Amino acid sequence: MFRRCAVSLVLVLAVACGGGGGNNPPPSSPGEKSIDPGVSTQLGGGLTSGAAELAAQAPQEALATQAAALAVQADVKVNDVSLTASLLAGPPDRAALSSGSAQAFGFQLTVLNLPGSSAAQIFSGVLAFRGGGDWVLVAGPSPGAPIPPAIGVLGSGGQVWKATAGNESAQLKAETTNCQWLRAAPAYVTGCKYANFTGAGFSITSSTRISAGASGSKKASLASGDLLGISLVIDCNLGRVCPSATTSNVSVIITDNPPTLTSGDHMTFHAQVSGTSNTAVTWKVEEAGGGEITQDGSYTAPAVATGTHFTVRATSQADTSKYGHVQVTVTPVVAPPVTVTVTESSVTVPSGTSHQFYAEVTNAADTTVTWSVVEAPYGGSINAQSGYYTAPTVTSNAQFTVRATSVADPSKHGDATVNVTAAAAPSVTIAERSASVNTLGSIAFHATVSNLSSTGVYWSIEENPISGTDFPAGMIDSNGNYKASGFPGKYTIKATSQVNSTVSDSVQVQVTVGCMEALKVIKPIGSQTVITMVGRVPVKVDSQGRPVVVWIEYAPFVTYVARYENGAWNLLGSSGLAANGTGGYLWAGLAIDSHDHPVVAYEAFNSTSHQAEIWVASWDGTSNWNVLPAPVPQGNSNSGFALTLKSDQPVVAVARNLNSSPYRDIAVAQWNGSSWVVTGGIYATAGELVSLPDVIVDSAGDITVAWEEQVPPFGGYAVFKPFAKKLSGPGAGLIPSPNTGNDYYEGGPALAFDSSRKLAMAWSNFPDATPYVPSDGLEVTTWNGSSWSQVGTTLEGLTSVVVPEYNGTPYNPHRLILNPDTGMLAASTTSTSNDIAAVFEQTDTGSWSMVCAPMPDSTQNDDVAKPNYLTGLAYDPVGHRFVLAATTGNGDELFVARIKH
Repeated sequence: MFRRCAVSLVLVLAVACGGGGGNNPPPSSPGEKSIDPGVSTQLGGGLTSGAAELAAQAPQEALATQAAALAVQADVKVNDVSLTASLLAGPPDRAALSSGSAQAFGFQLTVLNLPGSSAAQIFSGVLAFRGGGDWVLVAGPSPGAPIPPAIGVLGSGGQVWKATAGNESAQLKAETTNCQWLRAAPAYVTGCKYANFTGAGFSITSSTRISAGASGSKKASLASGDLLGISLVIDCNLGRVCPSATTSNVSVIITDNPPTLTSGDHMTFHAQVSGTSNTAVTWKVEEAGGGEITQDGSYTAPAVATGTHFTVRATSQADTSKYGHVQVTVTPVVAPPVTVTVTESSVTVPSGTSHQFYAEVTNAADTTVTWSVVEAPYGGSINAQSGYYTAPTVTSNAQFTVRATSVADPSKHGDATVNVTAAAAPSVTIAERSASVNTLGSIAFHATVSNLSSTGVYWSIEENPISGTDFPAGMIDSNGNYKASGFPGKYTIKATSQVNSTVSDSVQVQVTVGCMEALKVIKPIGSQTVITMVGRVPVKVDSQGRPVVVWIEYAPFVTYVARYENGAWNLLGSSGLAANGTGGYLWAGLAIDSHDHPVVAYEAFNSTSHQAEIWVASWDGTSNWNVLPAPVPQGNSNSGFALTLKSDQPVVAVARNLNSSPYRDIAVAQWNGSSWVVTGGIYATAGELVSLPDVIVDSAGDITVAWEEQVPPFGGYAVFKPFAKKLSGPGAGLIPSPNTGNDYYEGGPALAFDSSRKLAMAWSNFPDATPYVPSDGLEVTTWNGSSWSQVGTTLEGLTSVVVPEYNGTPYNPHRLILNPDTGMLAASTTSTSNDIAAVFEQTDTGSWSMVCAPMPDSTQNDDVAKPNYLTGLAYDPVGHRFVLAATTGNGDELFVARIKH
């Protein structure tokens, strides 16, 4: 941090609107770029602090620093440069910038009505910086100006330095448009234009520091070249921003770092005075009772009861308006005594049973204790480290003492009285004699164990066929916390003693339909098969409110479609859509046409080409699938596809695997009634790795496709980002990735339109720092035709993530849809809470809240819903509710539920 000195300038550093306003962009050049917002904020703050630090002792330097701060706030563009900088002497922990790449911009400042000068004064400068906290500022005036011929400030490690030698060159090449400002301009700024500079560079040495802490000299240089920048005009008559003609050059700094002393300690402070031959100072402690200091800087800390801060000041005897100060922290000498307290001063323990004791130790760094029984061995036993006490077997009530002794100070201890009661008949009693809960609701059961050596019980549900599962009766954990499944009914909760299995108690819980209705579980149809899919689970709801779902079974591969009617799943087609092969056919797509007929895209094996092909079939409404006469053109294979409809005609987006460069691309195939019309080569770069497409059609019939694509590596690992492209209509063309990080996996994008018909995208955000780890959550953004905007508030501790998600695979499960009843976006995904499938919906407050409750817990080895990171989501317009689908972790079932608010 900068150490504050007396400030004699009022520096108004609000962002200006000079030069007559205007919203024109700054001048462009091949190397231009904006300052990163985070760096801009930190850099602007550092320059502002530097200007304030310099104001009292170096006002001319403060004026240049303030001009640089205004340039940052005016959205000045910067160029990449190569900076040379070093610490010539002094402690290494106070080193200046190291040599290497940096960014820089130039500026020209025209000063009107400068005190002591009859004409306008012009000086130019260069600011080079790396990050926001390290910067070098150099400026030089026109001949004859009452400003030193060269000034410079180096910011590093919280230090501000004044130049003692140096030069700079920054010739104004051209001024262009007015600056863009974000807020009202200070009154003294009368003009601001973006500018180009030529021959901009500097070489500077600084050995006079304004703030204390370091010693030695600092040096920096930047080769001359062309830079972007701004030209500012300020009027000294319009604000207290300019140095007075009679401003004193005296400055005072205390060179000692802020110390921490104990009451009664001594130390000598040292002051450095510049700008005058009289270097004497007057020492004082600003606070009454803050200690004593002699005029040679010898300080004695006062007696304090607690840590206290005082301020030591050194005032120049040559100019008493100039001073430096340093904060002193004084701590007390005597520490309070160690105390030990057993948290339970008296307990009753049945004969032969156990009890856990805890102790609190204060006023000691080591808070551990050693446990003992005063009446040992007949008073029972206790673990010396953990405090776990076991009572003795007694035939009549007895009293003993448990003691906790401080390890830090063995002379200090705390005691607890233990009343050991004689044994009686053992029993287990559940407190909740009757209970009712909604599906997916929770309730806690409590059991009391009497007259046994342990109070622990084993909880179970008698109706579950396998112990430890949640199908169909729900789940109860070891603490008695019960969570109902999605299936209503009456179930029996049992508590059994952990030390005597013959002692137990049972109660019944009634589970009624709540906000989630679990539909019939879909089990594999073929023999010796499992459900196996990659990507989202295809699920839709027709206009009659009937859910339709698609799944793929393994060995042999077959794609099945079923519709939920009259309380049961009805298979559409008796034998499914066969793949005719044994390879991995794991992708499927689903849509519903205007006649309520399902349309499905699936893979089948071509025995001639020996390749998998994508076929599209539609249900005739009675008993048959009508398959289009030609497969979707896809090269030699695919890395995923998605299906939608345009005027009831299928549109398929496919990640094609090609036999020649670029070897992979994104293509969109549209059926025109007799053949496929393919738009290929849809990807942002020439990289090979493009996959996980999604496709959507707007109300005007224009198609937008999204995909995941590999971009240049980061940290030695492959990096993936989501992209999109609109194929026709207003705004057609590539839509850049909304992701600005370097994520090792950006989960495949899901598309929707929000209530204002803007394109919305959701994708899994994998952390930037560690390769190939599960994602933190979903990011959701909307495209306004020129930029992306985040939908919802960022989750605490997670950058740009709005929906909590756990996802350990790039083949992502999420789906994004619009709720037509609320006008809000909703997403299905695998929640970070126990890896469970859930629906999240946008709220008016900006958060994304879980709708109802999630699918059952994936950590259980049950028959219902251990999600395999695959979900699907649709909306029922008749029942006004979501339909959520999820595969099970072991591939045995497909679970579908209807969820209402």
